[in-house]
Amino acid sequence: MTKLAYYFTLLYYKMLIKGNYCAIEINNLRCTFQDDSPSH
Repeated sequence: MTKLAYYFTLLYYKMLIKGNYCAIEINNLRCTFQDDSPSH
């Protein structure tokens, strides 16, 4: 596994752990940028 693939895998699991499932979907950019909201 390359370093880059490892990096993106870590990002993916971080998002899963946060419960921010919509951020994983690249098409749903609005959801990604709402990550800082205190609604979680």
